[in-house]
Amino acid sequence: MRRVDGDSGLDHLAGPAIPDTLVVEEAGLRFLVRPAVGQKTGLFIDQREHRMRVGRCASGTEVINLFAYTGGFSVHAAAAGASRVTTVDIAPDAVADAKENFRLNGIPVDRHVFAVADAFAWKPHHPAGLVVCDPPNLSTGRKSDQRARSAYRDLATEAGRMTAEDGILATASCTARLSMERWTESVAEGLRKCGRWSWLWRAGEPPDHPVAQAHPEGRYLKFALAARLPS
Repeated sequence: MRRVDGDSGLDHLAGPAIPDTLVVEEAGLRFLVRPAVGQKTGLFIDQREHRMRVGRCASGTEVINLFAYTGGFSVHAAAAGASRVTTVDIAPDAVADAKENFRLNGIPVDRHVFAVADAFAWKPHHPAGLVVCDPPNLSTGRKSDQRARSAYRDLATEAGRMTAEDGILATASCTARLSMERWTESVAEGLRKCGRWSWLWRAGEPPDHPVAQAHPEGRYLKFALAARLPS
């Protein structure tokens, strides 16, 4: 049983002991997970279909993955034939696990870039054809909706500037207090500051994360692909 937020580890109630690390498979790719200490075990399974979709956009393209954690989007992009993937996360342990996930899938680490850095402040040397921006929850209180919308707007502007013309931005939100409509409006407002854009795809939780009709707040996940149009 996972402990409450703010505490780490698991309480073992019954059955065989859980190992510190496991290797799991997703769409034919292998990933290291840490059930006791990783955020959602180290692999956010609610983003599974979205990682696969990003992979389908990555062939032959340079990719930047912001807030990458253990590199789920990065592995899918690299395995699909991305020319180079830059994986950015502030946590050294997460970046180390991202490298291990590359190795588990036979992807040469030295052909790609791994940066331990604050994704809010990090800047690339040049734009990329595919940028992934999947930040942590940006709304932590009932009165922080406007701050969250401003944060998503500003983050969309920065990520959009990293995206080359004719490139794609993949962006997401796990902030339950923002509806898909309000989040989309915030992202669109931010993107208008850095070029012309067109929505390609918008989606929420996968089928194995059902939302009860009586609890619409459970519809927390938002994901979108946007194409940057030529100026």
